[in-house]
Amino acid sequence: MIKKLSILFIVFFLSLTSQSKQSNQTYSFPDSTYYLKNIIIHGNINTLPFVITRELTFNTDSLITYSDLTYNSERIYSLGIFTKVELTVEPFDSLQNNSVADIHIKVVERLSYIIYPIIGTRDRDASKLFYGVGFAHTNFRGRKEYLSFELIRGVDPTILIFHNNPILNLEHNIFGNFKMLIEERSNRSVKIKADSLSFNTKLLSATLGKRYSVFTRLSLSLEWKQIKLNYEIPNFVTSPYFKDNIFTTMLEYNYDSRDLIEYPSTGTFQRFQIYNHFNPDVVSAYQRFFIDTRFYKPIFGKTVLTSRFLANIAQQKFIPLYDHVYFGYQDRLQGHYYKVLEGEHLISSAFELHIPIIEPTYIHLEEIPLDEFKDFRFATNFALFANSSTTWWNNDNLSKLPFYSGYGFGFHFLLPYSIVFKLEYAFGNHGMNKGEFLWDIGASF
Repeated sequence: MIKKLSILFIVFFLSLTSQSKQSNQTYSFPDSTYYLKNIIIHGNINTLPFVITRELTFNTDSLITYSDLTYNSERIYSLGIFTKVELTVEPFDSLQNNSVADIHIKVVERLSYIIYPIIGTRDRDASKLFYGVGFAHTNFRGRKEYLSFELIRGVDPTILIFHNNPILNLEHNIFGNFKMLIEERSNRSVKIKADSLSFNTKLLSATLGKRYSVFTRLSLSLEWKQIKLNYEIPNFVTSPYFKDNIFTTMLEYNYDSRDLIEYPSTGTFQRFQIYNHFNPDVVSAYQRFFIDTRFYKPIFGKTVLTSRFLANIAQQKFIPLYDHVYFGYQDRLQGHYYKVLEGEHLISSAFELHIPIIEPTYIHLEEIPLDEFKDFRFATNFALFANSSTTWWNNDNLSKLPFYSGYGFGFHFLLPYSIVFKLEYAFGNHGMNKGEFLWDIGASF
């Protein structure tokens, strides 16, 4: 059934992109000819201009090139608040300034606020149903502030309030966010199998950071989290009272030069985090070190080679049950998609080759009454992939760790509103050479 639905989706997608009225970005001026005089923005009804201009990697007097226009168009689209972005160049009409031009940035804003139903299954298990309602505003006050509220019942009931402000102070490039969470999270451990065990969690966190350049950010997060077991079972938490009060500080360095955030074709992404978890009730602390480094490199034509290395390492002999790390839930392994790996530490590496089939295309549907839904962006890539990952415990022999590897191919569909839909076929080691058909939402990295 999944294969049949996937074939129908591919046929529908190709039909839509081939028959609709299309408007691709083209440039009618000679490359590397004009120097930038002015930046003029159109279509930003709610969005403040500086939200757009602070993402640009060029400024006045810069030489205007095709590559810069394409790259910056993707950067603006990656803000997640526009359905369409076009950059055009208008030469300055003056005999004294015949090598000077203006850049016009035309945007169409997305619907920025929505009330939406929530329904799904935890960990792709049909018996673990959750449902609820949410509200999100992705461009509050026209500053790309993100506000959200979610109320979820069923498995892992949750109340979530989140506010992210990327521009707390424009002059000094200060950003911050705030999060409040109340959750009853069921046990995920495969080592400690206890289906009725759950962790009642209350969380408050705040982040303050500074953006040092278009690409570079440094931030400090403070978090208080109370985790209480629903059963009094020893050695699952750090406190003998079956309730942990954990104070966490997290220092993060982030470098991000990707063009299109949801599916990059150039640039790098580097994230380094240092966590210190402290429980004052038992005067104990442990640290975690998280590394996520990704590279995106065009290698011939518009074919892109991507790579990722991920590591999450804890520094302590005892790690509480609720802070174990996993593959097989939120992060899945191609080739071992339904395999759950658990440990106190993990590492992973992956490579993908993205070959464009349909390059990014805007489809304009004039008959739709709402401007936020008249312009849709589509693209399709054929992908080859390979990956290898493992988890381990403190007392494991690192030289004998079993690495789970996978490889295969698939189609990646870039849909409107920054959605990526994947259809893949993967093989794996450890007895998974038969292959498995997969579908998922979101790029692998």
